[in-house]
Amino acid sequence: MLIACATLAGNKSLVAISEWCENSSQEVLCRLGARISPGSGLRIPPSYATIRRATMAVDADDFDRIVNTWAGEQAERRGKSRAVGDGTTGDDGDDTTDPGSSGFAPDGSGNTPGADLVGVAVDGKAVRGAKHEDGTQVQLLAALRHDTGTVIGQTNVENDKTNEIVAFPALIEPLDLTGRVVTADAMHTQKNAARLVVSKGGHFVLGVKRNQPKLWDAAVEAGNSVDIDRPEVETEHTGHGRIDRHRAWSVPVPQTTSFPHASRFVIVERESSTLDDVRVSIETRFYVTDLTEPDASVEHLLRLIRGHWSIESLHWVRDNTFDEDRSQVRTGTIPRVLATLRNLAIGIIRHTTFRTVNIAAATRQLARQPDLTLDLLGIPPLLCK
Repeated sequence: MLIACATLAGNKSLVAISEWCENSSQEVLCRLGARISPGSGLRIPPSYATIRRATMAVDADDFDRIVNTWAGEQAERRGKSRAVGDGTTGDDGDDTTDPGSSGFAPDGSGNTPGADLVGVAVDGKAVRGAKHEDGTQVQLLAALRHDTGTVIGQTNVENDKTNEIVAFPALIEPLDLTGRVVTADAMHTQKNAARLVVSKGGHFVLGVKRNQPKLWDAAVEAGNSVDIDRPEVETEHTGHGRIDRHRAWSVPVPQTTSFPHASRFVIVERESSTLDDVRVSIETRFYVTDLTEPDASVEHLLRLIRGHWSIESLHWVRDNTFDEDRSQVRTGTIPRVLATLRNLAIGIIRHTTFRTVNIAAATRQLARQPDLTLDLLGIPPLLCK
């Protein structure tokens, strides 16, 4: 718990965590159950060696399960009535939009099919400064709720990023996907992944690229059939020195396509322009989903697609606010345990502030207010001598 609190206060290394513990007040140490010195009667913080040894002794799988279950319960309390923002990121990579707004015009769309669907983004991240004994990088695959920015599952990826495909079932299997939609990039557009998600009571919106040649060809053909001048949904967002426009169409997946449970292709065109409305770039992407028209409108499919980038925001914050990629912690399970605690810290801050605060600024405030740090973790106040 001391390590978790120190991480929430923005400490990035075991040395910094140890220093935070060393400087903790007697009240903080009492609330966290630190041992009492027989000689002085004072609470004693753990040493650097103890912190390192304890972190190495943790079973990373069990630790992830416990932390992410707790975080998921917190997210569930708050997230039921909130939809994801538009996925744009602020200076710290955090979502700075109102999570209660989908970025669409107020046309009564909250009652359209799919308004209550919660997205779960799946993506992997390398902890670049950490390596296994064989020299390969530590790679983690995580599942994050779009609406709250909370990690609800994480698992280790063995040896290589391509093995994310193998790690996907281990990540998804423990999760309750009822009423949730798994979003992932084209790497996870695999038949077994689609079957697993649906068997867990969930839905999927997956990127389509050439790793599934037949599906790709069908998606491109579907894209050629839409009326490019009449999108089903069109949004516009101005921020960070640019104008972003998204246009979306949906087309039924042909019956000849063998991808399991596939119902519709979603074609999304993104145009980025300067504030003077001079086009800088335009691209078209394809997605496949099992959600039928009665299940979800194109509007909410676009919301889910854009919401997937919330997990990229998480990775950005871990790299830039917590300096994860430059961390040289390599021993045993320590890199994964610290990554789990960073996920927890980011999720707690987003949960508490409804994702409207700069994460770096929040950690600095918590460093000045250790009692608040303990309060956020649900640690009750104690009457300490």
